[in-house]
Amino acid sequence: MITRALVAGAAWLAAEEIQHANTFDRYVRALTGIEPRAYKALFDERLEVVRTDDHPYVKLVALCCSAYVGESVITIFEHRTDNLDPRRTHFFTRLLHTHGLDEVRHVQIDHVAMKMIYPGHRRPRTRLIADPRVSTTCDDLQGTATGGIMGIGYKTSWLAVQDAAPEEVADALGLQHRHIMDWVGGTSAAYRQGVFVARPVPDWTIAHSRIHLPSGSDATDPRFPAWLQTLSTQLGDVQYFATDRIGEYHAWAKVESGELTRAYCYSGMQGDVPLHLGEPTEVERELGVGGHWLEDGWQEWQEPEWDAWLAAMPREGDVMRIAERWGICPLDIPDDSVDPPGIYGFPSGVEPCCRSRL
Repeated sequence: MITRALVAGAAWLAAEEIQHANTFDRYVRALTGIEPRAYKALFDERLEVVRTDDHPYVKLVALCCSAYVGESVITIFEHRTDNLDPRRTHFFTRLLHTHGLDEVRHVQIDHVAMKMIYPGHRRPRTRLIADPRVSTTCDDLQGTATGGIMGIGYKTSWLAVQDAAPEEVADALGLQHRHIMDWVGGTSAAYRQGVFVARPVPDWTIAHSRIHLPSGSDATDPRFPAWLQTLSTQLGDVQYFATDRIGEYHAWAKVESGELTRAYCYSGMQGDVPLHLGEPTEVERELGVGGHWLEDGWQEWQEPEWDAWLAAMPREGDVMRIAERWGICPLDIPDDSVDPPGIYGFPSGVEPCCRSRL
């Protein structure tokens, strides 16, 4: 039986997809002074999707199907242009950067659903969706591009280190332009640009960044294993995680006692597993992920083989489960009670960019 919490979460996310698309249209108008060719950016047509009598899940699927293809391309270009034009001197870079600013709020809405709404479906007769904190949090996020923050979670990357303090991790990452920030400000800023390093719980230091960890590359880059192992020579055992369901990019890796014992990366945009080192760990085997890549003979695969292969690829929830079993999952960090401040800075070659206000 579908609970009220699930229905409310689906409806909220569907409405958020509309707002995210409309915000991007406003950025285009503000930066170009030109009205997009589609009359009112097809607002009436898109709004009609949520005016039907269909179940909220149907509406959400319709919105996502229309949004994900375009946003996958936008996200990839945002990462690339940030490295090619770090000072954002070109119009195209500024446009993608402003999209990234709204992406911060977009991600935070996801966190509201995942942390405050969806957990209610596991509690019979829950009153969670009537909880005023949910409405207040969503109202705050809709009112500002930064809003509140639900901590580190989806659509980002992070390092987890046990045996090093934030200062040591920041040094190993070569962070420049540093300043001290609290957990709320630091995690929010790192969703836009830069890296935030903190120790939110006694046993773990976390380094978080949506686009600058590592700077100029990701786990699909052949240089990634060497980068992670180099970090471990300064920090001890290191774990890396990344997930972005828009481009279906999911990765995890860990260095133990100086050896890269496990690394796996699936890139849906490439339709490939560009990184697979070591044997799947116990949690991966339990989840049924991490054991497949483009095996010999894939060029001859037909639709059934491709369907089976794609079904075995990881999703963002799998990354979180792996992080939890390996040591710490960001979703389990008690965001509202993190007291120690952290270090916010930028890798070498990345210049801070003041947040645009449109």
